[in-house]
Amino acid sequence: MKKLILSALLLMLIAVPAFAKAEGEEYLNEKYDISKVKTALVMPLAYDVPAPASEAFFNEKVSQKWNDIQGKIKDRFTFLLKTPQEIVERDNYIKGAVQTGTLSPQAALEKAISVSGEYVDAVMTPRVTMCGNSVIHHPEEVRWETRYRDEEYYEDGKRHTRSVAYRYKNVTPARDERVSNGAVKIEIRDSRTNDLIYGVSVTATTGEGFFSNAPSLTTHICNVLQNAADRMIKRLAK
Repeated sequence: MKKLILSALLLMLIAVPAFAKAEGEEYLNEKYDISKVKTALVMPLAYDVPAPASEAFFNEKVSQKWNDIQGKIKDRFTFLLKTPQEIVERDNYIKGAVQTGTLSPQAALEKAISVSGEYVDAVMTPRVTMCGNSVIHHPEEVRWETRYRDEEYYEDGKRHTRSVAYRYKNVTPARDERVSNGAVKIEIRDSRTNDLIYGVSVTATTGEGFFSNAPSLTTHICNVLQNAADRMIKRLAK
C-alpha cells in the first residue's frame, strides 16, 4: 500500500510543469521616510510588451489578477490605496468641476496622474516587462550506472545467494523543451518628486513537466505578478 501511495505522489510531482525559482530584485529608498505616505494612487497594470496573439484574453485575465491582488492587499499597508476614478471624482468635487459625459478609462487615467500630487503621496505602478516563449535544447545525456542483482551459486553442495554488481548505460535522448518566460516590475514613487520609494522586479521561467506542457503565458504571468506582490507585501506590510 505504501508503495502505491509513494508511486502516486511521484507521478503527481513529475506530471506538473517544472517551475524554476523566481529571481527577484528589490529596492527600498532608505533616505525616504515611508511612514509619511498616507495615500497612494494604484495604477492599472501596464504592458511593455505586446500580448501573445495565441491567447485571446491575456490582457483581461492578467489585469483581473492585479485587481484581485489589490483587493487582498489594500488592508495590509499603512497607507490607503486609491483608484484613478476616485482621484478624478475627488478632483471634480474639490474644484467644483462639472463633468460632461463619462471619461474613457484612458482619459481618467491621464487626469488622475496629472493631479495625483494634489491628492496622494505616492503612485504604485505595476508593469509586465517580459512575456514570451522560448525553446531550450537539451542534448543527449549518457550515464553509466550500477545495479545489483542476486545470483545463486553452489559451494560444498549447498546453494547460496550473493549480490552481484553490473554496469549499464542509461541514455536520455536529446529533446527541445518549450518554456514560458515572464517578468513583472512594481514601483512606488513619490507623487510630487517622482523619487523611487520602493521597487520590485521578478523574473521567472517555467518549463515542461514529464507529462505536461509549459503553462500558458497567461497563467505564468499571473504567477509572476503574485510573486512580486507577495515580496512587496512582505517588505511594506504593517
